Amino acid sequence: AQHLEELRSQVEMVQRLQKQQEALIQSSPMGMAVIQKDGRIRHWNRAAEDLLGLSADGVLGKSFREALPAPFVPEVASVMRDAIATGLARAYRLRYTHPERGERLLDLSSAPLSGVSEVDGVLVTWDDVTERVEMEEQLIQQDRLASVGLLAAGVAHEVNTPLTGISSYAQMLLEETGKDDPRRALLEKIVRQAGRASSIARGLLHVSRPSRQQGEAAVKGPVDVTELLDETVSLLGLQLTRSGAELVRDLPDSGAEIWGDRSRLQQVLMNLLLNAMDAVSAGGRIVVRAQEIPAGREEGEGVILEVEDDGVGIPEEIRDRVFDPFFTTKGPGRGTGLGLSISYSIIREHGGSLSVESKPGEGTCMR
Repeated sequence: AQHLEELRSQVEMVQRLQKQQEALIQSSPMGMAVIQKDGRIRHWNRAAEDLLGLSADGVLGKSFREALPAPFVPEVASVMRDAIATGLARAYRLRYTHPERGERLLDLSSAPLSGVSEVDGVLVTWDDVTERVEMEEQLIQQDRLASVGLLAAGVAHEVNTPLTGISSYAQMLLEETGKDDPRRALLEKIVRQAGRASSIARGLLHVSRPSRQQGEAAVKGPVDVTELLDETVSLLGLQLTRSGAELVRDLPDSGAEIWGDRSRLQQVLMNLLLNAMDAVSAGGRIVVRAQEIPAGREEGEGVILEVEDDGVGIPEEIRDRVFDPFFTTKGPGRGTGLGLSISYSIIREHGGSLSVESKPGEGTCMR
């Protein structure tokens, strides 16, 4: 009777430990799965259901090669093999297409589960790092802009001084030159080119530091997005006609207002439209759409503005560099590489974000 009582007590203790182990697995914020030596899934916690969009009922007892999406199977199999061979294996930032959330980035790790004499299976864990990676990329971008700041400010100030002299002397000579003088056209070109160079130098200052640190008072107020687009399109009417592109508006009639500096926001919209016009061929399509974000939404009250084209697109290997100062894919003499970096800085000053989605040959969407 004593032996039976002791045995019953030990059985109850084992059952409690099993329940605790199951509770730990289920309550873990990381997706966890136990995969047996034959490849069948034995455990699948709630976090794994959420991260991968696959219910436990649909995967338990099945081979992981059958239960997981086909593109993801080789990655899991490789990590499992490495874990059995070395004791621990990891893979970082694997792309996974969630049924509802779309493409996500997952960190994957695996460790063997050893029995008395051999490996019984492996423990596989997943961690969704999509938001973390996006934040890291934003910090990297800010660091790039900060690193170029000192150089940009110094260059801009040094260049502005001789440019001011060139422009002033050219204008003085222009006043003394008659309208019929053949030298007048040359002087006018000098004034225009000096003004263009000066605007580039000012652009460097905008990249290096926000306007409120330069003594320029930001004039902020309510800005109607529809009116802003109409005004910007009228300024770009000639370039739009020459590009042969069709501009399509998908904007609310009224009410899509944001609080900001109208001239700076117009500069952003103008840069995005000019880039879109450069990307499309004759007969191409540029779509500008706006969607108001109502109060109470997670992203905050405001407006989502998109400029989308069906042009050449941006190759994936350079997509992360499009906001870098001086980086451009345009030919010599067609761009300074400052437009998008300045636009990025302006939008950040307004508490917003600027992002790009693009596929080569299909077009680009700046949001």
